Amino acid sequence: MSVERIVKEAKGISGSEGFGRLNMRRLAQELGCSAPSLYRHIDSKPDLLRAVCEAIFDELPHAALARFDQVKTVDEWADATYDITLASFTLYRRYPGLPGV
Repeated sequence: MSVERIVKEAKGISGSEGFGRLNMRRLAQELGCSAPSLYRHIDSKPDLLRAVCEAIFDELPHAALARFDQVKTVDEWADATYDITLASFTLYRRYPGLPGV
């Protein structure tokens, strides 16, 4: 068992069933272990949610984020903003409960 595996499974539950269905018991069931054993790797549900959100936001295209470092004109800024907004919207559609976490 690893934090990465736990977060990956939690992210999957969040995406397919919503954040409201994500709890340590449900996660342990999917991982084939007991809920208390998860606390050896994740301190609390808020820590789990934080790790899941970080993993989700890691899906944002780094190229879109990096464009902001190279912006020199208003038009370039607008294009970069559009790209990151579109990427964010895609994530929010995949994880509809994300804004409420």
